[in-house]
Amino acid sequence: MPRCDLNSKTGQKHLGFLVNRGYLAIEKDGERARYVATERAAEYVALFSRLYQRLFDAVPGFRL
Repeated sequence: MPRCDLNSKTGQKHLGFLVNRGYLAIEKDGERARYVATERAAEYVALFSRLYQRLFDAVPGFRL
């Protein structure tokens, strides 16, 4: 990927979405926050991994 437009504002929005859905939990360490994957995230990660494998394990039908 030549470019990624994930700035801190967009990243915070995505993290908030994942926390609200129960895939991430916030752990406070003094003033710092740490995001930790929950048990609920395991199902999502497994499904995403299978999808990713199916998409990218196959060799393209054309030559570059």
